[in-house]
Amino acid sequence: MEMKDKDTEAATNGQYKGSPGGEKEDVVSSVVAVDPATQCGLGSFHPPWLQNCSNMKSFTAILSCVTVFGSMNFSYYTAVITQIEKQFGLSSSVTGFIKNVDNIGYMSTVLIVAHFCRYANKPRLFAFSIVGVSAAIFLFAVPHFIYGAGSLSVGDGGMNESLAEQRGDGGKFEYCGDNPGATEEGGCRSRNYLSSFNTGALVIFIVSELLQGVALSPKLTLSITYMDDNAKNNSPKYFGFLFATRAMAPVLGFLLGAWTTSLYVDLTDPGLSKRDPRWVGAWWLGFVICAVCSVVWAVPMSMFPSKTLDDTAAVDDGKSLAEQTEKQKLAEDFKDLPKAIGRLLRNPVFVFVLAGCCFNSYLVGFFTFLPKYLETYFGYSASFASVLTGVFTSFGWALGPIISGRIMASIKATPSSAIKMILILQVMAGFGYLSSLVITCPGGNWAGTLDIQRPNLTFACNAECGCDPLVFTPVCGADGVNYYSPCYAGCHGRGSAHEDEAAEFHDCACVEGGKAVEGLCESNCRMIIPYLCVMAITSLLSSMTMIPMIMALMRCVDYRDKALSIAFFSFIAQIVSFPAPAAFGLAIDSTCLAQQASCTRKGACLLYDKSSFRFRLHGVAVLLKIGATISYALALYYSRNKTYEQCAEAKPSTTAQTDAQTEDTAVDEQGSMLAAKA
Repeated sequence: MEMKDKDTEAATNGQYKGSPGGEKEDVVSSVVAVDPATQCGLGSFHPPWLQNCSNMKSFTAILSCVTVFGSMNFSYYTAVITQIEKQFGLSSSVTGFIKNVDNIGYMSTVLIVAHFCRYANKPRLFAFSIVGVSAAIFLFAVPHFIYGAGSLSVGDGGMNESLAEQRGDGGKFEYCGDNPGATEEGGCRSRNYLSSFNTGALVIFIVSELLQGVALSPKLTLSITYMDDNAKNNSPKYFGFLFATRAMAPVLGFLLGAWTTSLYVDLTDPGLSKRDPRWVGAWWLGFVICAVCSVVWAVPMSMFPSKTLDDTAAVDDGKSLAEQTEKQKLAEDFKDLPKAIGRLLRNPVFVFVLAGCCFNSYLVGFFTFLPKYLETYFGYSASFASVLTGVFTSFGWALGPIISGRIMASIKATPSSAIKMILILQVMAGFGYLSSLVITCPGGNWAGTLDIQRPNLTFACNAECGCDPLVFTPVCGADGVNYYSPCYAGCHGRGSAHEDEAAEFHDCACVEGGKAVEGLCESNCRMIIPYLCVMAITSLLSSMTMIPMIMALMRCVDYRDKALSIAFFSFIAQIVSFPAPAAFGLAIDSTCLAQQASCTRKGACLLYDKSSFRFRLHGVAVLLKIGATISYALALYYSRNKTYEQCAEAKPSTTAQTDAQTEDTAVDEQGSMLAAKA
């Protein structure tokens, strides 16, 4: 009490910042300012000028930067997934599995972190989380530094070295007559067209994703509660800012992917066109950049206090009271946990809303391979496909929750009203996926029959060329037809080409006009803009279901089970969505027409059946939307004429109801973050 009086006197004399004349408001602020728990700094470093940052505005700004730069590696991985497949000879199902391994680490720690770390110094915990995430991201790039660009040699197409030296192309192409007298059945001659499968690299990828999931769990679960505890009634505006800026992450990730895929994997000039299937971009460079951009925010985050000096944050001893009763309540909480889960599972509204969420969470596999679809179906480079994906889909995912949040805030949220909104949006989004399914482009003309088992590529014009079916280096003939390789086009030589230009071939016996150009023929399809517009609208509609979905999950359970309902939802959604990228990858692999190959095994797919790719990717998405719509329709049936009060058996006190309103907003945002991550 004596110390408090001295502080008050000092504040009255103007010794504290912001105390011009000892006004009552300034006295209260200065009393709070001397609380060590509200002092910005690290260790004994607490300079006065740094205390200006002890507020929720500064914390939200730093957390927004952490979220943007710490999350853009997710979209970046999607942008470079094709490059990783090519370098390490991985199938789409394997890279899809890697994409979701972080869910294992997240699921194994999220409940423990959320329960046992809720009273820890959260900013310091977030700082450790940032360092852990950055280290895990950098670890993903380590295989490049250990194994280099891999054993794939673009200059080993199966021809003899003397001819390669004479032509001056490093043996990157196989020509007619390089292997006279040989036949397709005459044996395998490709010596090194495929990167050796590297188990060590795959293990490093998996460990990196596991560590990233573990490191992310504190930030995803506790950051929102920290903001709500300190900002009180002003927390919604900070949530809105955080959620809006988070939309920058996928945009930056895709743009970064567009740049790195335009560079060759070892940062040299391989003499290949970027449209050549053998082109492998510098995928590793982006992960290094993501790690550096993420870790720099650990220091400013660690300097925030355990509670900020915010003008709307009331000074109370709620935390101390909670700490005193924690030990007594811990045993009771563990005993009540099975009963609480039982209450959730016996609630039909909760069960069917959860089922609909699970169907939607499986769509993570669709967006994992969306850039690959744009690259394959519309014939764009990996870099340009990444830009298109980032520009046309990311903003929809950012705006949707903000729009739906405002709508839900303007009405009295009941389980029925929330589910009605979800159901309408689900039907509209389902039509969006169906519309994208019917947007078609010509499949491209190919000489011969492409089949992954036994391709039929031999004609009279190339019968004596001795072409190797394992060497896939497509060329576009002057007649507008694609050929499997210069050899299968009957080409006997290569014309001069300027740097960064596609190689030209001449004396091509199978081509009308006798000339061909390196790479696939350009697609004349002009449906890319309609397709992207449909996907942008579909993404917006899908993202608008996030807020009403979380509200529906909370509004029809006991008040005491609200927090558990969100944790249970995120846990189940992570489990269900875990195999989604791998499942979509398997469906895509089944459309492969040409693979990386050696004499002993096959690797990444180099060419897909466009029509089958389109049907499988979008068809699965439509089926998932149908399943989600049926689930929400059943939830609506069981939630008819129910209100929040009717659903809640355990009524909170008046004070608790007031706190619950801000808690609802915090949990809504937390659930939206988890859904967006999925």
